[in-house]
Amino acid sequence: MDTFGRLDTIQEAISEMLLGDEQLSKMFDDDFAKAEEYRYKLNQFSAELEYIIKMKVEMLPGEIVAPHNATRKFKLPKLELTKSTDELKDYVNF
Repeated sequence: MDTFGRLDTIQEAISEMLLGDEQLSKMFDDDFAKAEEYRYKLNQFSAELEYIIKMKVEMLPGEIVAPHNATRKFKLPKLELTKSTDELKDYVNF
């Protein structure tokens, strides 16, 4: 028997055990319903997100690329380099 055949028989045995007991069957059905609800919400959210992204990209094509004549002015701090002399104590700060 091949691997997939063995997996199928094991899956069937597990399903029979789960569905044979009433309490386990109810727990299995509840978990399955929760998983389906989660999958539905995930697909819905994914579709909404794709739609929003598509609308944003279509609405703002000119704003994504900066114009070539746009200049920005930044105020940078002034750096002052220490002047070194020939003395050894001045090399510590340098």
